[in-house]
Amino acid sequence: MMVVVLRSFIVGSQPGRRVREEFSLYEGPVTPSRDHGFMAGTGQRQETAVISGHLALRCLGEQTLVLAGQSISVSTVHAAKAFFLLALSPECSRESRELGGLLWPDAPESRLASRLATMTWQMRAAAGDQAWRVQRTRTHHVLEIEPGDVDLLAVYHNVELLRTATINDELDKLRSLLLERLRTPLLPAWSHEAWVQQEQKIMTKMAEDLDP
Repeated sequence: MMVVVLRSFIVGSQPGRRVREEFSLYEGPVTPSRDHGFMAGTGQRQETAVISGHLALRCLGEQTLVLAGQSISVSTVHAAKAFFLLALSPECSRESRELGGLLWPDAPESRLASRLATMTWQMRAAAGDQAWRVQRTRTHHVLEIEPGDVDLLAVYHNVELLRTATINDELDKLRSLLLERLRTPLLPAWSHEAWVQQEQKIMTKMAEDLDP
């Protein structure tokens, strides 16, 4: 099995340290890890296909939230959708009224504030000790999550790296893998919704550009 591996390196020291990320292709045995994602090989340093602390989102071919290595349920479909809507939004942020309109398109605006408040509580409850990642300001909802923790965003990042790389046999394998992922149905349970279809069009165009 082949997976895209994201390695994270700390460069420098506080306060000026930064994280440098590098994607590569791993081909070999893959077993579930105690953290979300995969562990490459056995008895070796862990390298997960999706890294972070604790929360990850899987959008490709499924719609799954993973917390501490286990898929988790969310009490309502609206709260579940909100995780993915925010993760796939620029800066992982949406204006709250816009978010409410996408989740409850037929609801009167007067009811959105209370529904958004309940949804925010439901998201935080589902996220457990990662509840701090679900943030609400006076005007916006924000999901604090790294691109490497969302499988589709990790694919996008890989594609950008590949565009500037000199192609060799290994990178050609990576391109094939990325094409396969870009052609995977996005959030299939919600594929009829406009925001999912819009993102699927971006994936299709990216695949067309990437395919030699």
